[in-house]
Amino acid sequence: MAELQLDSHKTALVLIDLQNAIVGMSTAPHPAAQVVANSAKLAEAFRGHGAPVVYVRVDLNDFLELPVDQPINLGNAPLPGIVSEIASSAGFQPGDILLTKRHWGAFAGTDLEQQLKSRGVDTVVLTGISTNAGVESTARQGTGLGFGFVVVEDACSGQDAEQHRFAFEKILPRLCRVRSTNEVLAALAAEQTPHKGRECGSTFTKKTQSDIQRERVQRNRIPRRKDESRGEHLAEN
Repeated sequence: MAELQLDSHKTALVLIDLQNAIVGMSTAPHPAAQVVANSAKLAEAFRGHGAPVVYVRVDLNDFLELPVDQPINLGNAPLPGIVSEIASSAGFQPGDILLTKRHWGAFAGTDLEQQLKSRGVDTVVLTGISTNAGVESTARQGTGLGFGFVVVEDACSGQDAEQHRFAFEKILPRLCRVRSTNEVLAALAAEQTPHKGRECGSTFTKKTQSDIQRERVQRNRIPRRKDESRGEHLAEN
């Protein structure tokens, strides 16, 4: 397996369905709390590199109903809005992007593709719950649009350990790269060292917080008309 290399100028972190109703489920093989903790750790690292962090949730009161043999039973009464909100432990921060979807995959019916391409992103690091629904569907949709994916095995989990194992052993390696949280963090940390052939001194000068914040604002700026909003944020809920 090749060593993972990431260019934070062209990479985004996308976190799938880390919302109150879903992180409260029983998951396997990894507990939901572990998935949330690893995802939040990755989000912090991506922010530190000025790379986009995208939280995706599903509106459970507006879930797309399709003719299927095993429909999802969400009941007849409206659910409280809090069930569709990102869990506080997932670490959503001002400046992160929040998208709402109506079904499993994060690209269908949303502007995720535009959000990523307008920032020059060609690689997506993917985490979330559940492996065999939101995560795998997003990877399948996104690879069809030309994005490369890194799916973080210990920052994902399913409702069934065997289904999770099958996805990570048989399906996802054929669509993308499968890595651990620590491997992704190491790849980001390695980017702090000088690239081969770059003219620089023997020691690398770390970016200041103001440098990082300025770059982050610049990278997160997307072309828009003056009367257009920039996107949806958690504070609007």
